Amino acid sequence: MSGCGTGGSRGFTLIEVMVTIVLAALALASIVPIMRPAFMRSHDAPMLLQDALDLHSAMENLASRQETSTLAEIQTLVGSEGSLYRGRFAVVHNRFVAFTGHTEAGPPSTNNLLRVTLASSRTGEQLTRHFAESP
Repeated sequence: MSGCGTGGSRGFTLIEVMVTIVLAALALASIVPIMRPAFMRSHDAPMLLQDALDLHSAMENLASRQETSTLAEIQTLVGSEGSLYRGRFAVVHNRFVAFTGHTEAGPPSTNNLLRVTLASSRTGEQLTRHFAESP
């Protein structure tokens, strides 16, 4: 900043203002390409949350049917593995299982434990629930 005149009035010269504008433009031009992906992904978080809520709601819908339906009816309602449940969730597992200790055993001798795994077709997030026959 230079002094102008002898009266002590001070201000910026045209050159100083132009240099400041050019430096600000260069800084902005270097930041925009770095920040662009963050701005483009900013809508992802609400979409992911909504998908997770929808997946949980679909599984809760199946769980609420357990009181009035048999496991075989729930299995039929879900559909075959590889199909879509409610037109949106991929059916990953829909079969009767048995466990020996903490590991899944071969084909069960009785159909009293049904494993259903649904996956979001957009995000791939999976949710598994085991349905047990009421005693």
